[in-house]
Amino acid sequence: MNKENFVSRRVSVDFVGDEALDLEVLEVQLRINRHAKSKGDKDSLLVKTAIAALQERVGAFCRETGTKYPDCENFVRWLNLKQNEVPEQQTSISDHLAELPPVDSTDVDTTDI
Repeated sequence: MNKENFVSRRVSVDFVGDEALDLEVLEVQLRINRHAKSKGDKDSLLVKTAIAALQERVGAFCRETGTKYPDCENFVRWLNLKQNEVPEQQTSISDHLAELPPVDSTDVDTTDI
């Protein structure tokens, strides 16, 4: 690929306080540190993940409202409404594991292993 056909966009943002902590929590939840070798890799992976999630939510908004090019303010208002509709979720992994039925090793099919 030559440089004439290559589109580049740099995004630079500093987060402080609660927003910085929220990012740290997301990085841990997504285990980004396992896949990133440097701070730049970590930031890049986080932004790529955020863009993918944003594209999915914008698509959902467009499908639900019939809008092809949504206004940012209306979209954010819709996101806030959707967030309030979602029942409070458990955040502890151990809580989720406790909900799983116990696994009996005699029930596991190992013929393909």
